[in-house]
Amino acid sequence: MSQSKVPDTVSAADRLRELIEKNTVYYKFDATEFSYISDERVKDIVTSDNVARIFRYDVDFQGLHMPPDKRDNFIRNITSHLIPQKIFATAVLGRLPLTLLPWMMKGIARYFQDAKSPKNIVVVSEKADLNSQRLISERYEPFQARFCVADLHSKHYDTDLSEWTIPVVFTESDRIEGKVFKARVHWSYQKLEGVSRSTEDGALTEYLALKKVTDPDDIEAWKEFLNDTRDVASTFMDAVCCNTAFMFKGSYYMMSELAHCDLDEFMRSNTTGGTHPDSSLTVAWLLQQLRDLADALYVFEMMSGADKSELHNVLVFRESENYRIRPQMCPGHHREHHAENEPPGNTLVPGDWHAWALGCVVVQILVWYVGGYSALQAFLAIQSEETGQKQFWLRRDGQFMLCQTVSMKLEELRVAFGDGKMEEVVDAVSELLQMNRGRRMSCGSFGTAMEELM
Repeated sequence: MSQSKVPDTVSAADRLRELIEKNTVYYKFDATEFSYISDERVKDIVTSDNVARIFRYDVDFQGLHMPPDKRDNFIRNITSHLIPQKIFATAVLGRLPLTLLPWMMKGIARYFQDAKSPKNIVVVSEKADLNSQRLISERYEPFQARFCVADLHSKHYDTDLSEWTIPVVFTESDRIEGKVFKARVHWSYQKLEGVSRSTEDGALTEYLALKKVTDPDDIEAWKEFLNDTRDVASTFMDAVCCNTAFMFKGSYYMMSELAHCDLDEFMRSNTTGGTHPDSSLTVAWLLQQLRDLADALYVFEMMSGADKSELHNVLVFRESENYRIRPQMCPGHHREHHAENEPPGNTLVPGDWHAWALGCVVVQILVWYVGGYSALQAFLAIQSEETGQKQFWLRRDGQFMLCQTVSMKLEELRVAFGDGKMEEVVDAVSELLQMNRGRRMSCGSFGTAMEELM
C-alpha cells in the first residue's frame, strides 16, 4: 500500500490524521508558533480512494443514505480542487462529524477558481442548528490555520495577514541588530523576485533581512514610502530594501535582500583600501558603485520628493566575489536620526538631502580607497574635532561653510589621484558639497558624470 493511502478499514480516518500529522511542518514566526501541511501533500493525501474509504466506515455519514451516484459525485467534488480537499482534511483532523460536509460545501464551488484557502469560504448556514454551529466552532475552525498559509508577493506592502499562517521562519536568535533579523520563507509560498532556494534546506529560501516596525506612526510612514517608491524596485530592489511587507497582529514586517554588511564594516574589513597592490577593487569597480549610488538616490528623489525619503545607511551586497554598494532608503520623517547627512540650512528643497548625503558618503569612500580604513578614521576624528558635530559643514558669523578638514582632504585627494579619471571624480564630489544649493550638483548629474568616466 502507498504511504499516502489509508486502509480500507474502520481505521481509515485515524490513518488520514496520522498522514496529516506526519507531513505537518512546525516552526516559529517571531514569538508565534505555526504549523502547516503543504498543498502538494494535501493533494497526495485527500484522494478519491481515501475519501471513499473514510466515508464507507463512517456510520453517521452512511446514515445519510446518499445514493451511490450522488455519493460518487460528492467525492469527485471534494477531490477536484484544492479548496474542498483542504476543507475535508480540516474536518477529519478536527473530528468534525462528516454529516456536516455536504451542506458546508454547498454553494462554495464558485469560489474554487479564485480562492487558495478555505478560510472565510465556509460560512455556517443560517439554517444550521445550534449544535452544528458549536461543532464547527470547536472542531473545524481551530484546525483551519494549518491549511491557510499566505503567499508572499513582491511589491505587496499593504496586506494584513493577521488571520493567516505566515510562511516565514525567524526567532529572537536570528536578530542582527535592533529590530532587524535574518529570516527565511517556505519556498512553496513565496512569489518574490530575485530570491533563491536555500542550498542547506530546499524547503526554504535563502536568508533574507526582516525588519519589524511596531510604532503606529512609523508603520504608516513606511507604508506610504514603500507605495510611493514601488516602481523603483524594478531597478533598485536593494535600495528599496523591501521585497514584500505585511501586517501581523499590530506589527509591520518588511523583507528584503540580506546585505553582506554595511559600508563601514566593508571598508574596515578591506582595511588597505583600493589602491593597495593586493586589492581587487579596481577603479572601474569604484566608478560603477559611485554611479549606482547616485542613480538610486536620483530615482528616489524623483519618485518621492525631498521630504519623503532619506539615506538611512549604505549597504554592501555580495555575489560571489562581486560587491555592490547601495543606499538603504527610509521615510523622510526619520531625518532627525541621521543628522550627519543634513545639508547646510536644513532645507527641504528637492535634491538637497540626497545630493549632500551622496557627497558626504563619496568623500569617505575616496579617503578609504586611497589611504585605507585608518586614514578614514583619522579624517573623521579631525573633522569631528573641528566642527564638534558629525556634519561636514559649520556656521561662522552667520555663514555656512564647508569645514576646513573636508576642503583640505579634497585637495589631498586631487594630488593623490593625479591627472585622470579619479581627479574628475574629486571635482564632481566638490560640486555635490557646494554651500550654495543653487550651484550644487544633483545626484542625476553626478551619476551621469560617473557613467562618462567608466
